[in-house]
Amino acid sequence: MAVHGSVIKRARQNTKARQRNRSWKSRIKTQQKRIEGAFAQKETNTLADLYREYCSLVDKAASRKILHKNNASRKKTKMHLRIQDAMSPSPPSLEGELSKKSPSPKGDPSPKGDEASKKGASSKKAPSPKKGASSKKAPSPKKSPSPKGDEAPKETESLKEAPSS
Repeated sequence: MAVHGSVIKRARQNTKARQRNRSWKSRIKTQQKRIEGAFAQKETNTLADLYREYCSLVDKAASRKILHKNNASRKKTKMHLRIQDAMSPSPPSLEGELSKKSPSPKGDPSPKGDEASKKGASSKKAPSPKKGASSKKAPSPKKSPSPKGDEAPKETESLKEAPSS
């Protein structure tokens, strides 16, 4: 068993935190079960209230670091989608229709997906050669500084040298 006082204290803190976390997670799961019960009984009018309470619990748990913020967001989104599906009338099956492609009539523009794929195919560049390949460009010649005597005379010097009349 632990001997140091800090280790004993840390173990005590961990057990309290674990109990707190389990309590919060249990409350969230209980609220999920309430929503599931409303689904089973098809009580669409109470779903909005139950969902609001559920979101509140999940947000509080995330703010207290019991749940990660992304985990909380994922839970809320998943439940929201389930509620939307339960409230909306079920559409007819579209599985057969999605797999069939109907030709577009003449004069109509093609779907955006087809245009994007055509553009992407034509605008692709050839891959650039890797570094160290034999097709290196020759280095540009560097200009060496010219000696002082080769420089062009400045205007002030040319004025001094010009004969005065």
